[in-house]
Amino acid sequence: MIKQLVLPVGLVFSLLFGMVAPSSGAWLHLKQAEFLFIGLIFLVNGYQTDIKSLIVSKRLLGAFAICGLVGFVGGALLGSAIARVLHLDPELTAGIVVMCTMAPTLSSVIVITQASNGNTAWSVLLTVGLNLLGVFAVPNLLALCLPGREVSVPVMPLLESLILSVLLPFVVGILARRIMKLKPSALVNLVPTLLIITLSYMSFSTGRATLLASTAGSIALLVVALLSLHIVLMLVAQGVAVLFGYQTPERKAIVFISSQKTLPAAVGIVAKLGYGGAAAVPCVIYHFSQILFDSVIASWWRGRDAAPALPEDDPKLCSASSR
Repeated sequence: MIKQLVLPVGLVFSLLFGMVAPSSGAWLHLKQAEFLFIGLIFLVNGYQTDIKSLIVSKRLLGAFAICGLVGFVGGALLGSAIARVLHLDPELTAGIVVMCTMAPTLSSVIVITQASNGNTAWSVLLTVGLNLLGVFAVPNLLALCLPGREVSVPVMPLLESLILSVLLPFVVGILARRIMKLKPSALVNLVPTLLIITLSYMSFSTGRATLLASTAGSIALLVVALLSLHIVLMLVAQGVAVLFGYQTPERKAIVFISSQKTLPAAVGIVAKLGYGGAAAVPCVIYHFSQILFDSVIASWWRGRDAAPALPEDDPKLCSASSR
């Protein structure tokens, strides 16, 4: 039980510290510590991964299609619809649309999938694949949802970042496990969770000024709207995954990956489109909301699956009662 609460409780504290004591988080961000921490997360994920589980099967390709359609297309359509319904100003509207078309986060979605006892190997493969797909999908979706605005995603810097901070550490972790022939300890398994809490503290610290510049009413409205959108994407992904017969660990990966969105790319694209600081507010709020909400859902989902069967479900008791 305590292990399940580490992530959600840690994220709440990271939010509080980010609001009242942001200096350390801002300093870590200034030193680009995200690159190091993400690399460490994938290093540990690689060490935790049995190479036999990294099989590109038809089921995995189907999951990739589901995540792509729900995450990119569904996210863009829902984001545009919500922005129109709320009648927000052009900058807030642009922020919502941009954030909702993004690829999944590179680090938190994998740790949250792991925390839910989902298929971590799938979450790694799907997240990397969808971030590569986003290079081509995002500009086209934004051209449809934000007419008159052109945006290009830098292909080479993204590929370089994926290779150095994701693929290389992941492969090194896999090789380390094969060489050492030791299963990761409980302490090692806790490292990605602690790093996500630290990354979240950094994100909360750097986003503090953006949130404080907004009114409480506008923040509350955006939290409700964007969290509702996030939940709808989760439910759609869950429904499609159930329809196609995916197992529970696979569904967990599909649900979280289809609904989570990456913040750094969204903020960068908003700036490239020429919008002001207000456009970044929905991006920051979506990011904060999804991490806090999904950490709670992951803990609940893991606990529900681990719950013992009710006494009346025990076959021995049932057979005994029938005599």
